[in-house]
Amino acid sequence: MYILIYIEPYSERYVLGGSNKVLELTFEDGQSAIARLPFPLAGPSRLVTASEVATMNVMKNGLGVPTPAVLTWSPQAQSTPVGAEFILMEKAQGVRLDTIWEPIVADKQNGGCDKMSTISHNLAKIRAVFPALRLARFGSVYFKEDLEGLPHTTQVAADPAIADLFPEGFAIGPSVEWDLWRGERQSMDLDRGPCAYVVLII
Repeated sequence: MYILIYIEPYSERYVLGGSNKVLELTFEDGQSAIARLPFPLAGPSRLVTASEVATMNVMKNGLGVPTPAVLTWSPQAQSTPVGAEFILMEKAQGVRLDTIWEPIVADKQNGGCDKMSTISHNLAKIRAVFPALRLARFGSVYFKEDLEGLPHTTQVAADPAIADLFPEGFAIGPSVEWDLWRGERQSMDLDRGPCAYVVLII
């Protein structure tokens, strides 16, 4: 059993981000974890949370993209003492790029260019995996169990060659694209997917 002894904003810059409130939790054994609670303005909190966890699973376990492990989570606000949807995840190791980029750029005479090149190359390698990740339908990725009562399809991969990235248990459900939920659209009965062609929901 772990006892929580301290909570602090993970970052003054991101504590009130566009999509989540982010907190760093420190436990009595010295271990830390990151708690993320979605803002309602980011879209339907239940779907946003569920899709984010499923997507991180694909990134980490399917594509090998460095991604903090999800320790526990809940897309059902009423089912936990937290009283909100949340994701509790590992604290990423290392330093934030925005805290070191400017000094690297300014230090071009002492290897700064090489460091910039290495960082850019590593980021490009991660980005390069996404174009091949074509889904069979327009929508967002979920665990099938989180889509009970909602439209979904278990045909996830458009290309059989990448079907292994989505083992049994994954599904495509309604898109959590912000433009489909912003403002009054959140209360409208719209078809947000999954569908074969985006034009069907425009």
